[in-house]
Amino acid sequence: MEIILKYKHILVITAILLMWTCISACSSQESSKPQTEQQRASERLPVLSGAAVSTKAAPVGFDSAESAVKAYLLGLKASDFKRMADTFSAENNVDDILCQYTILCGMDLNPNDCITLKDSENIKQFLEKLKGQMEAVDFGSMKLLGFIPPDSLSDAYSTDAHQNNMVKMAEKYGGENIESCVAAIELGKKKYILFFDVLERDGQWFNLQLGGILANMTGVERGIVGTIPLDTEDEKTLKKLMPDLSQNLFELGTEEINVEEPSTFIVESEGFDSPQEAAKAYLGGLKSNDIDQMISAFSVESYVDHYNLQASLEYVQGYFFMQQELNLPVVNDFSRDLNIQSRKKYIIKDIIKQYAALFAISRTDLSDANGMEEDYISTISAELPEFDLSSMKILGYLPPESLSEVYGSERSLDIRTRRAKVCGANRMESCVVVFELKGERYCFCTDAVEYKDKWYIKQLGGQISTLLTIPVNLVGIMPVSELDKPEIELLIIPK
Repeated sequence: MEIILKYKHILVITAILLMWTCISACSSQESSKPQTEQQRASERLPVLSGAAVSTKAAPVGFDSAESAVKAYLLGLKASDFKRMADTFSAENNVDDILCQYTILCGMDLNPNDCITLKDSENIKQFLEKLKGQMEAVDFGSMKLLGFIPPDSLSDAYSTDAHQNNMVKMAEKYGGENIESCVAAIELGKKKYILFFDVLERDGQWFNLQLGGILANMTGVERGIVGTIPLDTEDEKTLKKLMPDLSQNLFELGTEEINVEEPSTFIVESEGFDSPQEAAKAYLGGLKSNDIDQMISAFSVESYVDHYNLQASLEYVQGYFFMQQELNLPVVNDFSRDLNIQSRKKYIIKDIIKQYAALFAISRTDLSDANGMEEDYISTISAELPEFDLSSMKILGYLPPESLSEVYGSERSLDIRTRRAKVCGANRMESCVVVFELKGERYCFCTDAVEYKDKWYIKQLGGQISTLLTIPVNLVGIMPVSELDKPEIELLIIPK
């Protein structure tokens, strides 16, 4: 099985560490890594959830860019995802941390490639290889060798043009300045250099992103998030910049490293007695603009803990790194937390899209709802508006089998059974809720899964939404009048 390497680190590191000549002024103005749709959505959450509600506590800043990076690396050393995430200025970092983690574990995974997996034995061997690579790295042994001055990698870094550009970029993130920070670490028998952008805000420093501006300026591929392994020749070059590679800055501080008991946090609720109750809890959060309540109605920890990655790969017969919901087998608390945050990321993305879709439908001629373009929804999502949902009222529920004969067929049941197996759930069922908003009635479709006699939302939309031909970009929301079922009012079971 061929896996294409996603970087050629020997050529890259040599080019970077030897780049002591001046880089043109235009390079200093190169923008940082473009935000993903998920990052943009994450930053819009305060609009959706209200000023008093946040999915993340306000981060505590640091005295310098180096101390913010050191705190992040201490979290990595302790395999404590929350500790690492709390060093960032915003909750938009799970993808970068995941990419960096796979590089440090020696995994050759490329987001642009699909690894074809033809049979169960092939998939088993692939997963065992991933587990072995993750288990082989002892992050507790990591050393911080020191920091490389950014201007030693690029003469352009210290120019007025570049520094002014950094200030302008900082303003976009609500800060006063951005500094690039380059750390050298030792992990096992390998050494790495790691690039960071760090944001100054009100005199405190927060990590902004992995990789970033200086990494871009020096030609580092964005896909490797500023994480570059060194070979023997590279280390010789590194030694010219850092003559003493024997030190360990972790031993010079007073920070306590808790390796045995990493921080824990619970996203999902205790579960619900039925799919309908889970959907009702979600809509209650939507009504009050409470993003935390909406997310807690989903299976998150239970989903990750029971997810059958082998069954998932058998279902699609391929592995798409960074393009699937869960990317790693759970072999320790850190990989579990990465999967939890990846799961949460996908949930938030759909919530944002559904919110935008409902806003669009409510302000559009209902006869055009089925033909509403994806670009139209995306445009609204990009500038998520305030939307008063306080008048929302749940009217009742619609049995999925009453809406679609196909739903109750053996074929549809088989599909739900196979999907439940992938989720490691006992059962999977669709749910349809009818609610009223400003005089218009809407149906809200979800798939729900059962773990230990408790139900959670698996996804918005889902099987019944597909059977009702609700456009994917509407994420399971549709005016009742558009379902082309005149008798539907008689089918509603009051709540």
